[in-house]
Amino acid sequence: TFSSSNNEVFYTLRGKFVEYTGRNQFMLLKRNQNAKEQGVYVAVARLTYSVSEPSLANQRQESTSLALNSPGYIPYMTVEQLQADSTDLEDVVNIINNNRVWTYRYDSTSLATDNGATVLVSRNNRHYLINTDVICPALFGAKGDGVADDTNPVNLALAFAKTTQRAVSGENKQYKITNTIKVDAVLLRDGTFLLESAQANIRLSGNAPEIRDCSILANVAPSSLYGQYGGAINLHLSTGAIIHNVAVAAKSIVRRIAISCISRATNTLIDGLVAKTAWGVLFNDLAPNSTDRIVDGIAYADSTIGSGLTIQNSHFYGHVNNTLSGDAIEINVPNFRFSDIQIANNRIYKTTTSDNVGIGIGLANVDNAVVAFNKLTNVASVAGALHCEWST
Repeated sequence: TFSSSNNEVFYTLRGKFVEYTGRNQFMLLKRNQNAKEQGVYVAVARLTYSVSEPSLANQRQESTSLALNSPGYIPYMTVEQLQADSTDLEDVVNIINNNRVWTYRYDSTSLATDNGATVLVSRNNRHYLINTDVICPALFGAKGDGVADDTNPVNLALAFAKTTQRAVSGENKQYKITNTIKVDAVLLRDGTFLLESAQANIRLSGNAPEIRDCSILANVAPSSLYGQYGGAINLHLSTGAIIHNVAVAAKSIVRRIAISCISRATNTLIDGLVAKTAWGVLFNDLAPNSTDRIVDGIAYADSTIGSGLTIQNSHFYGHVNNTLSGDAIEINVPNFRFSDIQIANNRIYKTTTSDNVGIGIGLANVDNAVVAFNKLTNVASVAGALHCEWST
């Protein structure tokens, strides 16, 4: 039995090598003594080694040699145990957080503040930083079960990833969202996001924000369709935003825009979008109400909505309830001109038959627009499948 006075154990390993796996590592595994047979083991110590063999001409089994490379060990503890520790721990530690084990490394140069997730500081002021290139919301307490409200953990993960130039992975889990998710100059990927309030949305802002390989389901209508929460994805003061392989859908009674911009976005790429929403893509500087071009209390009614937009390889199906469908792609900027648009290789299906609503592709007051190789089916708006006003 381990104790403070009996804190060493010795193992003798006997056997022979029968195949080479490339891992070169002995592991000491631990699990709770009350765990069932299928209980999860945790590696609490690792010992790597290298194997050298003589040439095949002189090979004999007993001549194979083994050299140990890492005669140390990696402690295994909770966040609270590390924070309370006043000894000089190993430079690498395994930490259990939110029922998972993460590896942290000691950084003698770090002055970062302990956030209980990616940066941990022991009592004697040793800073440990998480050893991963990809951040996930689980580190900050997200459940990813589609039931618990994960808005805050997702935003904490995105904020940390921005400061350390890392990506955020949703790990293919479902996240309930009740307010704005801020993808600010960072990559968000591999997650499903359930929009469960009138303010829930994903906002791309800053330099080169990106969302890819994600699904978004709008279960609640926005507080204002043409306001800052109208889009499932909203572009806000962004440059070089990328939306790649993203699917957006809305419940049958929910009228929502897949991608919206009411402030400003430049050089945006939308590639591989699948939209099953009332509106597909809407850039709009002529909002129906004077307050609609207000984001976080700041008005943008007197400024351009941007320039540079590519929409390609995307599918627009219209709303599942056809009476709620609007335009598939609409760049409506009568107040300030918008330039450099390419809309190519898209598929647009049913839209509503009504005056100025249900257009396949609509352009108003734009310059240098290229529309090519798009296929439109059952687009029956009286305003036209392709509608252009004051455009070049």
